[in-house]
Amino acid sequence: MRLASSICLALSLPLWACAAPTSYMGVPFTSQVRPAPQPEEDLRQLVDALSAYRLACKNMEETSPTCRTARARVVAAVGDGPSRLDRLPLGELARLASMGSKRAQLELGVRFEEGRGVACDPEKARALYRKAATSTGGTIWVYQPPVGNGTSGRTVPIDSGPREVGLASAAERLAALERRMERALEEGDRCAIGGTVRTR
Repeated sequence: MRLASSICLALSLPLWACAAPTSYMGVPFTSQVRPAPQPEEDLRQLVDALSAYRLACKNMEETSPTCRTARARVVAAVGDGPSRLDRLPLGELARLASMGSKRAQLELGVRFEEGRGVACDPEKARALYRKAATSTGGTIWVYQPPVGNGTSGRTVPIDSGPREVGLASAAERLAALERRMERALEEGDRCAIGGTVRTR
């Protein structure tokens, strides 16, 4: 009996460890704060892509081919043009930000900074602005130490995904927020930026 329960536990742990995340920055993906009433076509495509992603990646590894395909569809739906992320439900926005969308990270940061649908949290806003402002992807070089006797270490290139340039608007918001936080700290007011939750 004990052996059977040990085997069940051993089999269930890897499945639990590979389960898809359910929240980002403390925001559950199921949060429906500020749902879009009647989304326009571009927003509808994004919502549909996120729904397909949620279904494809439920209880699966993020690196599985099905999950990667669904993720690519979401990235394509965000596109390079102006998106209506400010009208996206909070949970869907958090899911998109967790997938690495810089525009979604910026919008989620704005919501945390202004307390729109979430408690005002300048630290989370700053972290999200920093992510959105930082360029990611492309080739990175990693040092590989020597293996065995008489060999030397070397630097090898690793492809970390498509190159995505950081957003200038996120860098501007980050700088402005840090100036306000610094001023508030000098004045001894830790709550100068807010602390309320607004639903609009």
